[in-house]
Amino acid sequence: MGDWETTGKVKLMTKKGSFDGQNHIKLSPNSEATISKTIKLKPNTTYILSAYARLPNSDGKTIYENGWLGVKNYGAGQQPIIKYFKNDWYRQSILFTTGSNANKTLVYFTNKWKKHEVRVDHFELIESPSLKDSSI
Repeated sequence: MGDWETTGKVKLMTKKGSFDGQNHIKLSPNSEATISKTIKLKPNTTYILSAYARLPNSDGKTIYENGWLGVKNYGAGQQPIIKYFKNDWYRQSILFTTGSNANKTLVYFTNKWKKHEVRVDHFELIESPSLKDSSI
């Protein structure tokens, strides 16, 4: 897991069941688990944070388990967070803009509030393209 920090029961899973055929992270059930990483950023810049996740015990009918992707300490506004709840791998994204004094942020994925098993894969943080010069 390289330079990612973990709390709780977090396990690196190899190949089988991964989104992209490589490794993925499992946040174990029945305990709070989080994976996080501090990343350098530019001030006054808009970013898109994305990740794929799945909740293997959600059935899409009566059981909806949850996991969350979030951003903290980026120097502006409220802390954005987005909830995952499906059994299949799917991607979600958060758009956020850093403050004028921001030079880093903490990105994370957690099962903290519900303690369900979550699988997460393929994190991506990119600078959002400007729409100022675009014509629609």
